[in-house]
Amino acid sequence: MGEVRNFIAGRLAELEPRAAQLEAELAPLRAEIADLKKAHAVLEGKPPRGPRRTCAPEPDTIQGQALAVLREVQRPLTAAEILSRIHVRFARDLTREGLAPQLSRLRRDGHLEHRGTEYALPADLAASKDQPR
Repeated sequence: MGEVRNFIAGRLAELEPRAAQLEAELAPLRAEIADLKKAHAVLEGKPPRGPRRTCAPEPDTIQGQALAVLREVQRPLTAAEILSRIHVRFARDLTREGLAPQLSRLRRDGHLEHRGTEYALPADLAASKDQPR
């Protein structure tokens, strides 16, 4: 049992700094993508979207974990799929009633979009139209 614990601790020590580095590299790209989408919407005569949060949710919150699983799969997911993946990845016992308001807040703040029964990161929506599930 000690070997498994050591393996897990070692692997986390390897992966967490790398994940933080990648997130830091992605932040300016996401900001530029958002700016380009806003400019494109203006050129197309579409009204600007609602106010966006200036910072991303903390990774240890329900919102942060929902965004993490969506980033991981890089395709839209239903609320039930997000809930299941949060449970598996973060060992978090969460109900649908606890997740739903957080998804609504993420949508309101522009961090994800809701189409039909699925939630997606804004950049994933265009990519998912051409990819099979």
